Amino acid sequence: RLHGLILREALGDMRVDWALDFGCGTGQSSLALADYGNTVIGVDNSADMLAEATHHARISYRLGHEGEIPASDRSIELITMAGVLPYLDRTVLIPELRRIAATNAVLLTYDFKVDLTPLQHFFPDADLRSSEGYDHEKSLGDSESLPVLNRRLSTMVFDIDAAQATHLVLANEDRFRRLSDLANSGADVVSHVHNALETRGFAGRFSATVN
Repeated sequence: RLHGLILREALGDMRVDWALDFGCGTGQSSLALADYGNTVIGVDNSADMLAEATHHARISYRLGHEGEIPASDRSIELITMAGVLPYLDRTVLIPELRRIAATNAVLLTYDFKVDLTPLQHFFPDADLRSSEGYDHEKSLGDSESLPVLNRRLSTMVFDIDAAQATHLVLANEDRFRRLSDLANSGADVVSHVHNALETRGFAGRFSATVN
């Protein structure tokens, strides 16, 4: 739900023919982008993630990486990137973005840090703080070849259910490992975390710092 709030604030009533979500993962950010593009391409470098992506009539999911984005030259009018910049090689990424971007294309990069404090009492033996070293405020603002039209820092409040809270908790690799060890459940840690929340009737309102 947070993806939709962010795009609404950043894009307003924008509508384009071709949009691309780079680093789409399981497609949650692509689903939000479908409200702004007649055709959306969701790109990720993990075939496993794409296999779990939610189907949508206007979204085409494709395998790709920063050096080879599966889109035609000068075809994409709106490009979004959610939470992926810390993992990418900019020297490879930027030329590829410029290749696929249509004239006057808009590139929106965003990241967010969710306050998971409301979940701490569900998992008292796990540290739910974000892992050190991940930069939630990383941007392309220091790139001379891409003019920055706007940069915004804000706080957003959103409601989530047990399944969405499970996604947030386990999206961080360090937390995934810690909770796997505590649960002693191996690959079934997703079910373990979801059941711990759902059996106690979890529903919550969270806040996120958005860049």
